[in-house]
Amino acid sequence: MNETLTQVSLIDREIHVIGDPGLMYGQEYWFPFASRTITSNPLKLPIKLSRLRDVWITINYSLWRHLGTIDDFSYDIWLVRNPNATYLGPGDAEVMLWMFANESLQNQQYWLKVGNLSIPTLIISNGNMMRSNMTYAVFILPHTGGTNGWSLIIFIPEFNESHGLWRGTYSINLNSLLNAAVNELSGRGLIGDMLYLNAIQVRLESYPDKLMSVSVGYNIYSWYIASSPP
Repeated sequence: MNETLTQVSLIDREIHVIGDPGLMYGQEYWFPFASRTITSNPLKLPIKLSRLRDVWITINYSLWRHLGTIDDFSYDIWLVRNPNATYLGPGDAEVMLWMFANESLQNQQYWLKVGNLSIPTLIISNGNMMRSNMTYAVFILPHTGGTNGWSLIIFIPEFNESHGLWRGTYSINLNSLLNAAVNELSGRGLIGDMLYLNAIQVRLESYPDKLMSVSVGYNIYSWYIASSPP
């Protein structure tokens, strides 16, 4: 995936992210680029969250940068009240996991620091395998863009103190991740009991250099869903 932009003009300088190229598995009808992919076992989407089986999502990737900055390389997972929704609002949720990031949410306005949670995770970097319950710092934005927005919860792995995984394999237990997200959101009255897992996206957010140019991207060598980690 290659993103190259020049002579960028920011509409709002408070929102510095200008690019968001991504890939999707599932169904998304609420943004202008609405689309749906073929899905198959062990995870056909959309699915009621209560019926989600114990599955792992595993990606092998590398990032690259020539100009500008990679803000984050992340999973973006959508939990919605209506699987055929054409818009989102209170009661819907976006779950992000930052596999790589150049940003910190610590002490940022509007964000709630939940604390640290452990999620079953496997990472292979430079041929070395780490398998453990990795610690994630968790932050919640109760409503995106105002009181009528959906909720956003972000999981930041402990090794993101050094920005995270630039290249390698990242595998996480999806059920454990979403259970943790739902527990935190529902405990604050932000979501209800009936939710669907609609889409899983992998995406890269970027912002330009001083000359208002950006040239960044990523390679995905494999991305799959299985009933066990690799």
